[in-house]
Amino acid sequence: MKKSTKILAACFSIAAITAAAGIIYLNVRDGNGKYACIFEDGVLVHKIDLTRVSKPYTLEMDGNIILVEKGQISIVEADCPDKLCIKQGAIQDGARPIVCLPNNVVIKITDDVSDVDITTGV
Repeated sequence: MKKSTKILAACFSIAAITAAAGIIYLNVRDGNGKYACIFEDGVLVHKIDLTRVSKPYTLEMDGNIILVEKGQISIVEADCPDKLCIKQGAIQDGARPIVCLPNNVVIKITDDVSDVDITTGV
């Protein structure tokens, strides 16, 4: 085996180990706690620890019914005309919020340290 091939193999090995460590770190970090923050008209009205939900339950808000389950949250009924918030489905992480514009409701997932978005850090 040539010296350049050995160096290239070592670089790929280091990159693979670094990527695996990053994935493990993110999985461990996400397991610490996830909170669903429900905003109505820009005001935080509920903050729910999704890791502590033992049985699914619903929250009724003006025009929306929200289903809270262990590790995820969704809107199951809405009186808005397009029902996009229902079609969006359940969310489990901070990658995207659920937004119901006609009813001015936003649901975001944050970590347990602060109200910082898990994905963007903002």
